[in-house]
Amino acid sequence: YTSVGLMILFIAYIYTGLYSTMNLAIRSLMHSARKVATGEYDEPINIHTKDELSAVAAAMDMMRLSIQEREERLAIMSQTDSLTQLYNRQYFDEALDVSLANSLRHHTPFTLVMIDIDLFKSINDTYGHQVGDDCLRLVAKLLQHQYQRKTDVVARYGGEEFIAILYGATLEEAEVQTEALRKTIENCPINSGEEVIHLTASFGLAALTSPNMCTSSELIALADALLYQSKNSGRNRLSSASFSNDNSKIANG
Repeated sequence: YTSVGLMILFIAYIYTGLYSTMNLAIRSLMHSARKVATGEYDEPINIHTKDELSAVAAAMDMMRLSIQEREERLAIMSQTDSLTQLYNRQYFDEALDVSLANSLRHHTPFTLVMIDIDLFKSINDTYGHQVGDDCLRLVAKLLQHQYQRKTDVVARYGGEEFIAILYGATLEEAEVQTEALRKTIENCPINSGEEVIHLTASFGLAALTSPNMCTSSELIALADALLYQSKNSGRNRLSSASFSNDNSKIANG
């Protein structure tokens, strides 16, 4: 009876230990599953057991990594223009608000550059949309090459228009960079298969300097007005100004 009693106690002890270990492992898995369900993917899923639960944990961790990769891919796609691989308009709008707020808070110079390919409609009508798309991709690539600081944001604004946020750049610095870009575009022709197309672009540069203050829509309006000033003056050129209450009248016509 004593031996049987000791054996029963031993089995009960083992069972209690196994139950406690399994219960702890299951709780850990449930905790990890809840974190993944709420979008927290950084913490690996791992339990210290050598049974079927460890295999379940490994499978769940593979699922976590797969979901994280897919979410990151979708996030990039939601920010990117599919044709040019630049940022899209939605991302630009959000980035502009952040850059403008930082510029005003820290008194940091900040220049907005609006770009439009000259006579793009004529290129599309004459050579077809495929050639037009090639032109857009080429200009996008040149923009990325020119404005490549970590704080620069280059986006497709719509149609044949592009826009760049040059955070920390004075108007003079932005003018030097953009003039170099203008010359590069002018010297990079497109071969349509039938003939060579020489591209040019017009630019509007609107800078914000302390202590002036403005909204994002006011700065965009000024850059847009300066862009059309370039186009009306013969195209393939820059027009620039620093934002103030006086030149805000340019944006209002």
